[in-house]
Amino acid sequence: MPIQNYGVVVGHITADDIVVTSGGPHAHVPITAACQNLVAAVNVESNTPAPGKNGVEASEVLFYIQENYVPANATALQALGEGVHHLHSAAGGAAIDMDLMPWLVTQQQMTLLPLGASTPTILHTQLDTVLKKAIQSTATVYIFGQLYAGGVHDVHKNEGNVGRFSGDNGSYQDGAIFIEWGDGTWTTICIAFQTQVWA
Repeated sequence: MPIQNYGVVVGHITADDIVVTSGGPHAHVPITAACQNLVAAVNVESNTPAPGKNGVEASEVLFYIQENYVPANATALQALGEGVHHLHSAAGGAAIDMDLMPWLVTQQQMTLLPLGASTPTILHTQLDTVLKKAIQSTATVYIFGQLYAGGVHDVHKNEGNVGRFSGDNGSYQDGAIFIEWGDGTWTTICIAFQTQVWA
């Protein structure tokens, strides 16, 4: 069964201290969306090693940050307005799918996080830099994933899973962070796991 309550939170980041949970793999990003105070839980590392390139042990986490472009579904996103939006998991709307939207990201573009890297990891550092810029410029953020009462999580690729997470597989249900800047350009942050299969 695909993830439940897929959607996007549209709002603004409210704090410059992006807290990483102690001993856990998530950064908790505080956001406001239509007067609601919410949290986005974003994977920034993995506790599970997986075989890396050339037989080297490596983290499961892959990421890609793309700047200075306009996404193909920008018009659909801008039409949503600030707030929490449940999305229909289908082509042609605001929902996203890394396998079916090559303009968003390809597996080959993603960077593999090394296992046991110093904390904060390179992803956490780069995420922090981009999101602090979003705070300073009051940019609009679009955070995709599984909605819950306090915010959004599963902010990563949500298909191609194997094993215990295979029940989360679903088309047009991927998580990601999109940031819309005042000059009309966008930045996207895409996260996936090395163990996931790409179409």
